[in-house]
Amino acid sequence: MSWVKKNVDEIADFTLGKMLDEKKNRGELLPYLANVNVRWGEFDLTELREMRFEPHELDKYSVSNGDIVMCEGGEPGRCAIWTDEKSSIMLQKALHRIRPKQGINSQFLYYAFLNLRKTNGFAPYFTGSTIKHLPKQQLAKVEIYTFRTSNFGSA
Repeated sequence: MSWVKKNVDEIADFTLGKMLDEKKNRGELLPYLANVNVRWGEFDLTELREMRFEPHELDKYSVSNGDIVMCEGGEPGRCAIWTDEKSSIMLQKALHRIRPKQGINSQFLYYAFLNLRKTNGFAPYFTGSTIKHLPKQQLAKVEIYTFRTSNFGSA
């Protein structure tokens, strides 16, 4: 077994949530996660807001069991794994939904992100001089060490 370095875009599919826009928001009111709902390793679901989503937006902006939800701003990189198998929830624009590709373990990826936070490994990818952000283009470049095995992906 050996380690191999991969960019996030090689080991996961990811997207930002939906932008709040009164003019464009049509469809069914559904609960969504915002930056304030995401904690390290958990979600605070005590105050969920609702936004309108059209049927064609459901797949793009929903979170499913095993997805990692990561803050784009505020405390960029802060994340948790969605583990509710019975329901999905939607995302606001300030959050990335990271869906590990086949062979990549969500918990392994979460702990890799946590390690990057603790070692200041996200810093080179942040944008903004005063308020830091981790935009989609920069998240794609974040490097993660994975195992060269069938459990965590192959080189």
